Amino acid sequence: SIHACNKRTGEKRKEILSALYSPMDIQVLSPERQPYFHTRCAEDNG
Repeated sequence: SIHACNKRTGEKRKEILSALYSPMDIQVLSPERQPYFHTRCAEDNG
């Protein structure tokens, strides 16, 4: 099974997917680690 929780504190743990035999890969994405990318849509909505 796969559980989710607050990655900084470990609190609010909950099961989000069960009955999995063997998950091969899990990715954790954080807004703080995403590179800034400027688009024209960012200015007056394009």
